[in-house]
Amino acid sequence: MPRVKETRLFQFADIVVRPKDVRALAGLVIEATEKQQKPGSRVNIAFSAYAAGGQAFESTSPELFEEDGLLESKQVFSVGITMSDYETGARINVDLQQGRAGRGNGIQVAGYDSTWVNGVTRRLEEAIAEFETQVTWPQRFQPLFVFVGAFGIGRLWDVIQTFVELHIIHVQPIRPRPHWMDIIAPYAWLIHWALIFFTGAFPSLYLTNKLLSLWPSIEFQMGREWQQLARRRRDGLWAFFTIGVAPLVVSLLYDLIKALWPR
Repeated sequence: MPRVKETRLFQFADIVVRPKDVRALAGLVIEATEKQQKPGSRVNIAFSAYAAGGQAFESTSPELFEEDGLLESKQVFSVGITMSDYETGARINVDLQQGRAGRGNGIQVAGYDSTWVNGVTRRLEEAIAEFETQVTWPQRFQPLFVFVGAFGIGRLWDVIQTFVELHIIHVQPIRPRPHWMDIIAPYAWLIHWALIFFTGAFPSLYLTNKLLSLWPSIEFQMGREWQQLARRRRDGLWAFFTIGVAPLVVSLLYDLIKALWPR
């Protein structure tokens, strides 16, 4: 009966990857390699990391990921671990990349020994499950962010436009008053807020996408603290929201309530 090679593949999402996590995966790959080796095995194992500035690092030793080394000093955004044994047909590929799930993020285990393949896959899955879970609430509330942002941006533009018309270019009301203005007068507030919303809709959509990029599905927290851009930008965002955005949102809601329920 011919030998049958089995391959297991799984991908992951919504995790935060730290140096200790990479070292844990490297240790599991080395352990799995040793368990399947036979006399005469020709094993090829490689460790790689890619960092900002076009830097690439490769080694056949897990010392590439040693403590207080590369992972703690460089702005790493991609890590790879590969193992292949030409004698036994065993193969392991571990790929981690910061960004969206499914873009080079996965683990593949293959070999003729089904017990070994499934055992290694299970241990790697369990290791990934121990990683810190990435925050996902910003993605869940994306429609709300776009909706509130559209009103907020539109209202800000409306305030600026009104100030310019009244105090800079001095726009005068139409005289005599057209009849159609009397017809739409009962719906003026609705038209006004609709224009505010559509004015801010596209800028809000763009800014919301930028906001969500601060919580990538796969986030690398490596290098020195000042190199961890996503986390630093989130801290700055919270400060900006507390000082600048929250008061504007409260003002917006107040104006909207007054328009809907006038005295």
